[in-house]
Amino acid sequence: MRAAAWPRGLGPSRRLSTATRSAGWALAALVSLSGLLAGCTHGAIGSSRSVPASPVSRAEADYFLSIAYGSEYGTRADRLRVWGRDITVRMFGSPTGADTVELDRVIGELNTLAGRRVMRRVSDAANLGVYFVGQEGFDRHAPAYARQNAGYVAIRWDKRSRIYAGTVLVRSDGLSDRRRRHVIREEVTQALGLLNDSERYPESIFYEPRSEVTEFAPIDRAVIRLLFDYRHLVGARAPALRAAVERRVGG
Repeated sequence: MRAAAWPRGLGPSRRLSTATRSAGWALAALVSLSGLLAGCTHGAIGSSRSVPASPVSRAEADYFLSIAYGSEYGTRADRLRVWGRDITVRMFGSPTGADTVELDRVIGELNTLAGRRVMRRVSDAANLGVYFVGQEGFDRHAPAYARQNAGYVAIRWDKRSRIYAGTVLVRSDGLSDRRRRHVIREEVTQALGLLNDSERYPESIFYEPRSEVTEFAPIDRAVIRLLFDYRHLVGARAPALRAAVERRVGG
């Protein structure tokens, strides 16, 4: 998949995943963004400075930092970027019933990992649009997307590194059911701000080579939890976040 991150007011930023990675910026059909930043005083969904004391492994810490600070295409992520408000998701294009079920399943799992409801699907104004379109339609929503990808994701953030909008593209033709489920899970998860891919764990949803993984691996769940655990450090550079995470390594 392919992913991209764009700072506010700039063009495509970056981030590509495997043949699925997401990202292109489609503001047009996304919905009104007026007032998206209103009331965001701390800039992170459920912003809380209470970090769990539970230990994490060296592998989990290193993988989290590599996924949070990398990017396949676009602007390289040199700061931690997280959503500045709860995420509202709207489907566009030609989703199937199975697509809706899978998207709801992924949203539910992400909420569980966050420890509260941070994402919900809506039918009106939204800040994350998920488009199910044929590959020939990708250009309309993401002119910079990498060809031959099954999915793409683009996010936008403000000067404090708070994400305020995003676009996910999922190819609606030419994919097996399992591959399509994989693309939905990967792109929506990466829209959280986890834009990089890796060749380290084949069972991971962030695995860069072509994959059909349809469940979060244990290390994926650890990475996602860590993102929410340290959301109050939005805008932090890698050394600062690493120092915070290091205090939990090994218990």
